[in-house]
Amino acid sequence: MSDFVAALGLVLVIEGVVYCLFPDGVRRMARTAAMLPDRSLRIGGLVRAARQNLSIRTFDADKRFGA
Repeated sequence: MSDFVAALGLVLVIEGVVYCLFPDGVRRMARTAAMLPDRSLRIGGLVRAARQNLSIRTFDADKRFGA
């Protein structure tokens, strides 16, 4: 559970840095996302979640097998 909390904290830190360094880019991205159809957002979210799941499993496998 502590790993989850640490990971969530890191995500929030990275998000904060992006908002701090690129506020105009975040606004543009939000406007663009608002114009996209729901289907595109859902597919994009699913693809990102699957990709991250695969990367986590890959790095976890390296740790388990001593690579």
